[in-house]
Amino acid sequence: MWFAVIKYTIQLVSFIFSFVFNTILIYLILKKSPKKMGTYKYLLVYFCSFSLFYSILDIIVEPYIHSYGSSFFMMMKLKHLRSTPTLAFLLVTLLCGCFAVSITTISIQFVFRYFAMESENVMTNYGINVSDITYCGTLFYPTDENGIPNLDHKQLYGYLLFCVTMGSTFWIVVIFGFKSYKLVKELPKHGESAYTYKLQNQLFKALVAQAFIPITFLFIPIGLLFTAPILHSDIEPASFLVTIFYSMYPAVDPLPIMLIVADYREGMSELLRNITGKRSNNIGSSYTDPQVTSVS
Repeated sequence: MWFAVIKYTIQLVSFIFSFVFNTILIYLILKKSPKKMGTYKYLLVYFCSFSLFYSILDIIVEPYIHSYGSSFFMMMKLKHLRSTPTLAFLLVTLLCGCFAVSITTISIQFVFRYFAMESENVMTNYGINVSDITYCGTLFYPTDENGIPNLDHKQLYGYLLFCVTMGSTFWIVVIFGFKSYKLVKELPKHGESAYTYKLQNQLFKALVAQAFIPITFLFIPIGLLFTAPILHSDIEPASFLVTIFYSMYPAVDPLPIMLIVADYREGMSELLRNITGKRSNNIGSSYTDPQVTSVS
């Protein structure tokens, strides 16, 4: 079907971009990070490594995320794993777990950035046979022996736990994002150098931009997919977009750090010049601050 072809093409392209962008960013973080980046760079490397794992798992599973009636689920064609359906189910559940990890990593970064600054005092319809897939999901209103749908309270409790996780993650981002913004604005008043202020400001802007990526690609589409069935709202036609957004997330996640932080942006330009054989006599704007206190 055309859907399967388009879906796989987008998932494959997303995997390639994710692999390239995250690999390059790991190199830039390890080789081009200023001394003041401190241990924060290792946290960034961890997030890039997770995005790589996410994208590799996604291209293996080639998930279909679907909503129908009072249910939602993620499924995987068994294909070459037909003889090992347990392994296929494990891969599907791992990919579902990537969603939970993804929505929490951004809040971890906001908390880390806040306490890092605080501690420096600076910084005071798919056409697939059901026997050929494995899946995990939820049916909110299973039918009883009389064919009458009834709310499954276990599924409801799971949904409420999901809401608590999503809600707490969102408010952590908002609260610590606001606190970090206030600390960044106070840097000049505490006698910190222009370089420190510039670096912290860039990291904060990159973090805010990164927050909008999971909100756009994960929070909103998955949140709607999970909520619609319990409200008896059929959003089956939108399942295609949810599947695509879920696969695109690890490909676009590293872009804010690469494009906003000057040291990495200049390192990327230097890497491209080396690849294309071009040389530049321009001196980059990055420099080593005589105050070597790290940002972490």
